[in-house]
Amino acid sequence: MDPIFGYFVNKSRKVKPWMAASCFVASVFYFFLWFVPPDFDVEGRFAYYLVIYCCFQAMVAAVYVPYTSLTMRLSSDDKQRTSATAFRTAGELVGLIIGSSAPGQIIVAFGGTSSEGCSGSRGEPSETVKNGYMIAAGIASFFYILCPTIVLLGTKERYVNTSHEHPSFFSEMKTVFKQGIYLRLLGAYVFFTLGVQVNSL
Repeated sequence: MDPIFGYFVNKSRKVKPWMAASCFVASVFYFFLWFVPPDFDVEGRFAYYLVIYCCFQAMVAAVYVPYTSLTMRLSSDDKQRTSATAFRTAGELVGLIIGSSAPGQIIVAFGGTSSEGCSGSRGEPSETVKNGYMIAAGIASFFYILCPTIVLLGTKERYVNTSHEHPSFFSEMKTVFKQGIYLRLLGAYVFFTLGVQVNSL
């Protein structure tokens, strides 16, 4: 989905409208990822979650592609853009840590456990635990709106002239890999994400 949204964002030459529209839709789809349709059989639930998850991932791409593109539109100075990218990556790491741990803590506060409701051996979770899941989903959905709104209000998008000749892809990649702080943050982000994914298995 990223190349598709990247194409449309580049054609429109504006990133903020994409972020503003997509963050609300993404938050709705995220909330419904945690909603269990009451009268669906197993096949119906599978189809429901497949559609909702695909729509959610599409909307995440519609938020994230313009969000990362915004860095290039904040300044024409390479050092300032590199610094903005470093701060953005550090913020994403902090958000990933909080986002990975906070929902579980909310669910535990409502009497749930890390495995309740995930396997058939324990049966259906209680109504209190279900409420914990919905509250955690509601809070996360709120942050899906809050964080992009802070970016939208706290930054100024400048016009990017796409008519001039661009440097080659390889020269741009060479410039990126010369930025030490960016490489360190990128490495930390990759290894932390891998750690979270392996721990989730």
